[in-house]
Amino acid sequence: MTIVVKNLLARKQKLMEQLGVTEDADERAKIGRQLRQIKTALAFLEKTEPKIEE
Repeated sequence: MTIVVKNLLARKQKLMEQLGVTEDADERAKIGRQLRQIKTALAFLEKTEPKIEE
């Protein structure tokens, strides 16, 4: 797992935690947008990273 993927997953986890405690609708929308961006980035990286055979 690359450092970029690790950072994205850590950011995603932090945002999910924030989403669990935030009640403000604008803040929840902002977090949702950021989560969608992370999901898109992870999907892109999954397609472009070379696969490691085990």
